[in-house]
Amino acid sequence: MRQAFIHCALSAEARPLIDAHRLKQIESKPFAVYQRENDFLVVSGIGKLACAAAIAYVYGKYAHPNDVWINVGVCGAKGYETGKTLLVNKLIDVATSKTFYPPLPPLSNLESEILYCVDTPELAYNHPGLYDMEASAFYFTANRFSTAELVQSIKTVSDTDNSGIGHVDKAYVIKCVDALLQPLQSMKAHLLELAESLPSDELVLPIYHELCKRFHFSATQQRQLLPLLNRMFVLQGPEINLDEMAKIKSSAEVLSQLTQRVENIVPEF
Repeated sequence: MRQAFIHCALSAEARPLIDAHRLKQIESKPFAVYQRENDFLVVSGIGKLACAAAIAYVYGKYAHPNDVWINVGVCGAKGYETGKTLLVNKLIDVATSKTFYPPLPPLSNLESEILYCVDTPELAYNHPGLYDMEASAFYFTANRFSTAELVQSIKTVSDTDNSGIGHVDKAYVIKCVDALLQPLQSMKAHLLELAESLPSDELVLPIYHELCKRFHFSATQQRQLLPLLNRMFVLQGPEINLDEMAKIKSSAEVLSQLTQRVENIVPEF
């Protein structure tokens, strides 16, 4: 059975989730981890490094490939009112200029927006969109362990270019996250249903091992290959013609061609 892992940076963001789902704390160090049955929550602390470390930690100890991962919390924004809940459809890491495009869950009726991940609290709001300090690290790390459709960020606007951040305290953050509990629960249920439809290892691993035999994949490339194959199987079914790859000369070219195929598939839901 697939599991769902929720990430929050702040304990105040986590509190409504802990109360609503009656989660029990199972660890306090190096990160606070909560669980109830197949639902997990990890509180990382602020910043990209802490976030990446927390996701890697809980994956190594509790998770399996292709579990559901959702980043939940408050964010700054330009062009929105406080209290607005949105999905993230594009992530830009401001420090590195790296850009990610989370595939949005089908059937979601939430509005979506670009998010800029910054290293210090945003006060200038130079671009229309959302702002936080962890989402790019969350997506980059969790996407190593799961197919991209199962890695999502859902945010509620806590401060804007008009309101500033002076009113943002613990009680206000709790109130903001309370407002997104219902859409979060709906999205999580849908993602778990999608995760259960993923192909079993019996289908994915033979292709994976055959490709690893034919081409020299580095350890990093192997971690990229398996989620990529899973994503392809989700979108088009377990049909990969290995003979078509006879002319490919490198593992990098394999990953490039598979990525291009996945991006060109129109999912049918």
